[in-house]
Amino acid sequence: DTGSIMASSNLSDEELMHKLQSGDSSALFELYERHSDKIWSYLKKRVPRAQLEDLFQDCFVKIVEKKDNWQNQPFVLWLY
Repeated sequence: DTGSIMASSNLSDEELMHKLQSGDSSALFELYERHSDKIWSYLKKRVPRAQLEDLFQDCFVKIVEKKDNWQNQPFVLWLY
């Protein structure tokens, strides 16, 4: 449902994490849209090219796997 994805764009990262914790997968899409370029750049400077794509994907898998460990801290600090 693209309507809910578009509506979430005004939410903070932390509000999106609350939605993700509640099972709203559109929140992950929005977090990906916001942070994928920055994460790619961060990893590209620090990781051998052969591992880059796998680690990049792992970041978003870990967001989902560890979403219940997030406890209202700033999302970007928790992510990195």
